Amino acid sequence: MAHIFFQLGSQADISEEELYSTFNVETEILSGFAFGELPKQKVKKKFDELGGIMRAGVVLGEEKNFEGVQQGIIEHATRNATEGKKMKIGIFIGSNQGWKKFGIGLQKAIKLASKGDEYSDESKFSVRIVNRDAKNLDSYAVHKEKLLEKGNAEYVCIPLPTGWAWGISIGVQKAFDFAARDMKKPIRDMKVGMIPPKLARIMINMTRDESGNLPAKIYDPFCGMGTVLLEGMSLGLKVAGSDIAKRMVEATKKNTKWYFDYEERTSRLAMSSEEKAERDTRFKQLGKEQRDDKFNEFSVDEDYVSNKKPSADNKKEPFFLRDIFMKDATKSFYPDQKKKINKSAVVGEGFLGKIFHKPVNQEQYKIQKEELFPMYRQFLFQISKENISKIVFAFPFWIGENNQTYSFVSDLISFADKLGVKLVKSPIRYIREGQVVGREIVTFEKK
Repeated sequence: MAHIFFQLGSQADISEEELYSTFNVETEILSGFAFGELPKQKVKKKFDELGGIMRAGVVLGEEKNFEGVQQGIIEHATRNATEGKKMKIGIFIGSNQGWKKFGIGLQKAIKLASKGDEYSDESKFSVRIVNRDAKNLDSYAVHKEKLLEKGNAEYVCIPLPTGWAWGISIGVQKAFDFAARDMKKPIRDMKVGMIPPKLARIMINMTRDESGNLPAKIYDPFCGMGTVLLEGMSLGLKVAGSDIAKRMVEATKKNTKWYFDYEERTSRLAMSSEEKAERDTRFKQLGKEQRDDKFNEFSVDEDYVSNKKPSADNKKEPFFLRDIFMKDATKSFYPDQKKKINKSAVVGEGFLGKIFHKPVNQEQYKIQKEELFPMYRQFLFQISKENISKIVFAFPFWIGENNQTYSFVSDLISFADKLGVKLVKSPIRYIREGQVVGREIVTFEKK
């Protein structure tokens, strides 16, 4: 076991919940970081599956002052430098003004030590500090400079109430992968509320069982542009999706088809040979499982005619597109649709209502509740009748004047409870700075 640190995302509550769901470990939160005892290799293996964690690493020491941190880092770098090879080092200071006060001095001390000016000749090592403009590195720079590889390092310094913790990164989020899935997909529509890819990934991770295992399949009943499905595919999961709107179904199909091709052709170019082998194995398994799925012999047409044999054109569709279909989430499932979502975990968000640019009042909230509450109540009623496992779903809430909030989630929880759909975790709120409409993430299980 190692003492591990995790840098939490901007919405710390939901990042912490993702950690617990993935690793089933209690953590201590300090200065925007979570600390816990975990096997190092387990963290390295699962890190790229996370959506709300910026970086993770091993704590190597705790010091009362920064001078002790500086000395510890220099000694560690000296021991781990490879003879005849320049060591690349990145520095991350986990405080708002950290670089001006601490980072520049640490950078100079490392360079000075590498030259042996203050230490014996045995301490000499070749080093390049890759930070620029006196600030922390972004994730792209960490991966471009290969700081996570043996012989290089990103040192992380974390301010604590009683001093400092310092350590070395073993995982840094590949933010560029999330951006590529979001920005490069062929169909985007900013007028349609789109769940952020990282939030979609977090919600998928919240469907894990007590052992930290993901479900075999996820189903998004309001698939929209397919963001949840893309994140599920990126984890190697089977996916299913539906939407009441034909253009949303078509958009999801185009985006998922694009992503499958993109993974096969484009993203592999930036991978190490080990990563390529792991990704290839995962995608081959995904393909085998969905091709072998006995329910894929059926096709659902746009009028919900069930159990019809696929047309010649439909047979040409890639195998994973056949589980994306038109459906009103408030209506009953047809037999073939039931089969497509059988034993799935439900992940998604529905319509969030009217767009507001300033805090809402009581009357505006009342109108939104009258419009949205019946839809969500009927959705829960229909999904409760299906053979699904967990439900992790985002419902809207609103910011009012004087930081008052409006939400009907408690009413939905009470309604779901009567259906045998039980709340298993306290709802978590997610809202971006400056927005008035947020998302309240609720986790249910069928009992």
